[in-house]
Amino acid sequence: MEMVAHKTNPLSFRTKQTEALDEAFETIIDSLEEYVREHDISESEVRYLTKILSEVYLEKRANYFLKERIAIVNRNFAHLLKKLSSDKKADDYPVSVFYYNQKNFLK
Repeated sequence: MEMVAHKTNPLSFRTKQTEALDEAFETIIDSLEEYVREHDISESEVRYLTKILSEVYLEKRANYFLKERIAIVNRNFAHLLKKLSSDKKADDYPVSVFYYNQKNFLK
């Protein structure tokens, strides 16, 4: 999954999933607005429905964000463990504390 960072906000990102989610949310809101125009719906009901839809949208978007960030951390941690499990000495890496399982390298 490719992530595209926003130029001014590093927490803003786009993936195919978030783009599809954004498009679906916009479509649902447009459909709701059209339905409201055609039927007699009170302003409070419209606000309530919009609030619920927004909460679900934001929760799903946050889940995609966290999933992507956790995947990045996992990849970096796996890379670190691969480096640490190589045959090099613990002193070759600044994070030599992770060598606890290879006691023969510790001083």
